Amino acid sequence: MIIDINKLKLRDTQEFSRLVKQMQPKLMGVLCTMVDPGSAEELIQDTWVKVYQQLDTFREQSSISTWITTIALNEARGKLRKDKRVDFVEPADLSERFDDTGHWAKPLGAWHSDNPEDLFNKEALANCIDFTIGQLPQNQAIAVSLKDRDGMSLDEISNILDVSASNVRVLIHRGRNRLLNKVDYFEETGEC
Repeated sequence: MIIDINKLKLRDTQEFSRLVKQMQPKLMGVLCTMVDPGSAEELIQDTWVKVYQQLDTFREQSSISTWITTIALNEARGKLRKDKRVDFVEPADLSERFDDTGHWAKPLGAWHSDNPEDLFNKEALANCIDFTIGQLPQNQAIAVSLKDRDGMSLDEISNILDVSASNVRVLIHRGRNRLLNKVDYFEETGEC
């Protein structure tokens, strides 16, 4: 769905409603990597107020989606600063997962099954992955979520996080590695 920026700047309520409907799930997914769902909903409301108030300042140097996501992330960062929440996670050891050339040491296997037990395990694994994303360092969680859930480009993520594209690649790589370690553990033990 293409959003007409000119209509937005003229405060067209139907166009703004379409934008909200289009962006709401993406914002919820990104903000839930930083805060609980209730806080994410409040931050999204604050984000929409700011977006509406600041539409005239949107310079179209990036996509409207990138601009709004940046506003939402800034709102969340402000809340976290206010709450004085600081997360620290030890860096992952990547040496066992990759060979000397940077390729997978052991290729990933394909998952294909539709029996009830496997479907239950898929749901449990999905919940475990969501939980694990919430435990990642903030920028890793955001980068993985924007890339893998929302399909954003490295440049868009780079603009949102205000880091270099190569740094985004590192964040995504480390975040995915932690997720894969959790998946491996889940497959072995059945526990998150």
